[in-house]
Amino acid sequence: MRHTVKVLSYLLISSIFTSIVFAGDSVKKKLLSEKEQMELEESAIAPEIEPVNSISVRAVSKSYNGFQGTIVTPKIKQYPDGPEGVVLELLDNWDEIPPEDVAKAQEKLTMLLNSMPYEELKNVFYYNSNPQVESALYQSWLTTQRSGQNGRSVSRTAGTEAEPNGGMSSANAVSTDTTSGYLTAYDEDWYSVAVGTAGDWVFETHSTSSGNGNVGDTKLYLYAANSATSHIEYNDDGGTGSYSKIAHRFEDSTPPTSDLFFSEYAEGTSNNKYLEIYNGTGATISLDDYAYPSVTNAPTTAGQYEYWNTFDAGATVASGDVYVISHGSASAGILAEADEHHTYLSNGDDGYALVKGTEESFVVLDVIGQNITESNYADPGSGWAVAGVSNATKDHTLIRKGSVLSGNTNWTASAGTNTADSEWEVTDKPTATYTSSTLGSHTITATNLYYIKVTGSSGTYAGTYLLTVGETAFNTNNGTLVINEINYNPATTTDSTEFIELYNAGTAAVNLSGWNVLGIMPSDYLLPSGASIAAGGYYVIARDSASYVNLYGSGADVYWGYLSSVYSGWPDYT
Repeated sequence: MRHTVKVLSYLLISSIFTSIVFAGDSVKKKLLSEKEQMELEESAIAPEIEPVNSISVRAVSKSYNGFQGTIVTPKIKQYPDGPEGVVLELLDNWDEIPPEDVAKAQEKLTMLLNSMPYEELKNVFYYNSNPQVESALYQSWLTTQRSGQNGRSVSRTAGTEAEPNGGMSSANAVSTDTTSGYLTAYDEDWYSVAVGTAGDWVFETHSTSSGNGNVGDTKLYLYAANSATSHIEYNDDGGTGSYSKIAHRFEDSTPPTSDLFFSEYAEGTSNNKYLEIYNGTGATISLDDYAYPSVTNAPTTAGQYEYWNTFDAGATVASGDVYVISHGSASAGILAEADEHHTYLSNGDDGYALVKGTEESFVVLDVIGQNITESNYADPGSGWAVAGVSNATKDHTLIRKGSVLSGNTNWTASAGTNTADSEWEVTDKPTATYTSSTLGSHTITATNLYYIKVTGSSGTYAGTYLLTVGETAFNTNNGTLVINEINYNPATTTDSTEFIELYNAGTAAVNLSGWNVLGIMPSDYLLPSGASIAAGGYYVIARDSASYVNLYGSGADVYWGYLSSVYSGWPDYT
């Protein structure tokens, strides 16, 4: 029994062990199978790169042989000639313009765009579609005649004004008190005004009666004839959408001249010959800075003067007056007007120039005969033709027309070919008994032209407007000569220090010959012959020389002992 149990136990243990052994083999086989499968899958994957444990670095030196590449220089942009190119270049470089120059650049751009025709603006817009170019192109299109279908054409009129009037050279003359005009965007309308008399003038823009399409919002500029860039008066609406008004006082309707010029010339019988020089500058001029060099017949060296002729030392010529150079043996009529004498005046074929400066450096202001500085100067024979008259510089008197306001260094243009285009009138020669009545004075008859410019204040408006021009002439008592100061019956000094001071508020010298100061007893005071007051100058009439100098340190212009008898009222002058 005991043996049987032992055997059974052994068998049971053996069976269990065998099961365990076979079970272990099964698991082992499974694990081996899975391992083999993993190895097969891993063999299909690229093997890893083995890490590099060291790196070798080798440095090789090479000498520098200069830049071996190709230098590319940007091509400079080329612009077309004329306004198109200027506008394109200005717009391309706009961002580079210094802030202080932007306003000037804008003014230039606007001016150029306004002056360009439609086709040029179209070309500019093709390359640069700047809004200002586009606006100018559109406005030009509105007023440009263009072809339509079937050969028809349409055009847009600019109100009732004559176009173009976009500059001083094409200004419309204001011939009536009221002128109707039409402004487009960035447009400028120019008008010329003839000022014939001194007075107060008013220039004003207004709306039209229709009430529709009025431009409003205007700017007004007043210009003198010698400048289209520097205005003498200006007015705008201040941005209120209103119209503009300029009131201006013209003190003197006589236009000023820029410098001295020859006003008369004569070559007559015997020694009856002279030169007359006119000063219309508005101020007395010293002749120390001037000369009248000459050439006799054909010069030794063409283009160079032969004789340097100067004026008498200290000589002056007042504004509005003339200076006469005559032969010392001229007729009594000529000598009566002469300021100095010169023996070698022209025989008709001798050229003269009026110059300013020194013998070494001078500027020619005017000529009679061919300009002596011209390299092709030639002997004229007996004389030069003037206004269609042969040999007019011999045995004739030449009188400068009143319309001439300056000298002319181009003798061909000055002499002209007929009475219409010449600056001179050819009259009879002086003789022992005949002298031209014009000698000793010269009159400027040219009308003083001024210009009005009308623009839209914002540059974007378009529409009609009216321009009115009104003139109020000065009262005859409102002259340029006034009593500026009076010292009458002083409390702290004696009556011998009394004086009256006159002032010339005008732009030209005033000749006091024939003037009276009223209110002085026992008689009115007649100012001395030849007395004058320069433009902006003073003239003092005092009672006693010694007392006046002692009190004021300098002398008066003239003394009159009866000044102490001035009435209690203010004196007057006539």
